[in-house]
Amino acid sequence: MKRLSVILTILLAYTHVVNAQETKTRTLSYSQLFDEMTSSEEIYRLTNAIIEYNNATDRRFLEADSTQLANFDTIKINCKVSMDEVIFQNTSDNINLETGDYLPEIGFQKIFFADSVICSGCTIEVNSIAHCSFLSSIEFSSCNFSNSISFENCIFKKGLILWSSNVPNGLRVESSTLNGYTQFVMLNPPSIIEVKHCVLDQFLMEWSSPDRFIFKHNRTNSNITFQNNTIGHLEIFKNHFSNRVLDSIQAYLPLINISNISFKKFTWLNNKYELLNRHASCLHFARNTIADRFILSHTDFTNPISLTNNNIGGAFEFGKECNFRQGVYIYETYFNEQGTITWRNLSGKMFLSDYSRLRQDLEFKDSIQSFGLLERELGNMEYCEALIKNKRMFYNVFKTQGLSTSANAVMVEIKDLETEIWRHAYFENKTIKAFFNWKMNLFLKKYSAYGTDPVLAIIYSIKVILLFGLLYLFFHNDWDVGSRKKIGRRLHFMLKYFKVNKGLAELDDESQSEIQQEVLLLKLENEASTDKIPDIFSRAVRWYVKSNMISDSLRKTALKKMDILSGTYSKLPKNRKRSVALLSGIWFVAFLLYTLLLKILNALTLSLNAFTTLGFGNIPTKGFSRYIVIIQGFIGWILMTIFSVTLISQLIQ
Repeated sequence: MKRLSVILTILLAYTHVVNAQETKTRTLSYSQLFDEMTSSEEIYRLTNAIIEYNNATDRRFLEADSTQLANFDTIKINCKVSMDEVIFQNTSDNINLETGDYLPEIGFQKIFFADSVICSGCTIEVNSIAHCSFLSSIEFSSCNFSNSISFENCIFKKGLILWSSNVPNGLRVESSTLNGYTQFVMLNPPSIIEVKHCVLDQFLMEWSSPDRFIFKHNRTNSNITFQNNTIGHLEIFKNHFSNRVLDSIQAYLPLINISNISFKKFTWLNNKYELLNRHASCLHFARNTIADRFILSHTDFTNPISLTNNNIGGAFEFGKECNFRQGVYIYETYFNEQGTITWRNLSGKMFLSDYSRLRQDLEFKDSIQSFGLLERELGNMEYCEALIKNKRMFYNVFKTQGLSTSANAVMVEIKDLETEIWRHAYFENKTIKAFFNWKMNLFLKKYSAYGTDPVLAIIYSIKVILLFGLLYLFFHNDWDVGSRKKIGRRLHFMLKYFKVNKGLAELDDESQSEIQQEVLLLKLENEASTDKIPDIFSRAVRWYVKSNMISDSLRKTALKKMDILSGTYSKLPKNRKRSVALLSGIWFVAFLLYTLLLKILNALTLSLNAFTTLGFGNIPTKGFSRYIVIIQGFIGWILMTIFSVTLISQLIQ
């Protein structure tokens, strides 16, 4: 028994010594570290160690320029690497004894890792990892990067993972290829993260809070996700997003998913797309809050984009120089009234959907109507009211900013949707009220663009006046009676001119003899009554007589010059008859044109009078045309009322 106790005591002591040896902190130089890794075959493990710079052996691990880098051989590490609680020190306290200058920062360059690399709980003062290749995954978990860290010109075959790590001075990934799944998760609190000039497959950033994230000049081959973050300013610009997957579930996910993020600023500019699956969303922007500024512009969206449950405060710029080829799906997203919206790029392309609904109906875009809903959804007032609410939000923005043209364009789309709702209601339940509501909206759209375009109302009013004027040409009215008598007198005058041996001036004197006698009698009576009437009235009579005499004199002079006969027509020579006949024919055509013009003027005057409902005393028509006048008066009353309301509405705006 005593012997057994001694053996147990020895074993416990041995175990304690072994554990003490294992937890003892090792100190290695960088050259020693990489020598050990290159000599390992399957897996290299290092725990609780300090890697420090040795000026005599570690010059290979200082940051180098391209000229120096060309002289480096590639370090090849074929085993798995696992490091836990390792401190990678920098060279900040080391001085080049030859020059007296501080040495460059530590950097890992031209290193080839054939298997996975896992760093857990490490403190890393290394500034850069450049021109390195990782054939398997590389993961930093719960690490502390004391300085800024950059990955440049690297190849990551199975992604780059930074998990629950501190990067206070910034993270930069540049000119690298990141295949597989790259993840930046729970990075706190980086001042800036930059991913630029890279080629990426899947990318995820989650539960992180950088002051600024710049994603630019990248080419992506799969889905990019930003979610559950707090970001000061997210900048995404000049990227080429593509997804060549066609049949898998991944093909139907949004190419860019930005959700559950609190921003101060969001900027999206000059990005390009290439998607094989036409049902996939270019951009799914959901449940985000933007405090200061939102910019989404200068992009050709080849596939639909979705904005769902967002609150956009501060100034914003939405839709400028954008092409929304398959529409913008908006649901419960609110803009304030301080921004800029380019409605001409949104017109007819703003639909109602959340992304889950779009995924459930993969043929949604094929069957959606231009007014923003499926035909079957027109009977769902919840959907209809939500879409109207979205569009009215933009209407209020334009109206507040005094942009009446854009505000009117939005209002037309809202009323178009209402028209479609009434149409659907009529075919679902054919009532007179639904029919007239539908047709009245169609009429208002045609006549005045739903009360937004008074000029259109004027144009259609003129068309109505001309149409009814054309009808009145085929009916006699009281105003044509005087004209017909006048035409008859003119024709009788010309017949007499050809038969008697008198000139035009003499015949005109005969036809005007009664009027001339009345003027002469008026003159004599005025002279005889000089002392019996007011002087001003006497002067007026003299002026009237004188003007008549001048008019007669001018008319006689003109008629003498127009006289083409000397004698009667029957006694003219044959050649002279031809010339007289030609001139007479020209006169007759001109007279017919004059008569027709007079007829048209009478018809248009009647139509205008009826349309404006000015009143006739007695309607100057008989028979069927009298009823046409009454109908036109009723139409004119309605159209003039609508025009007045439209004009007043636009003046108020």
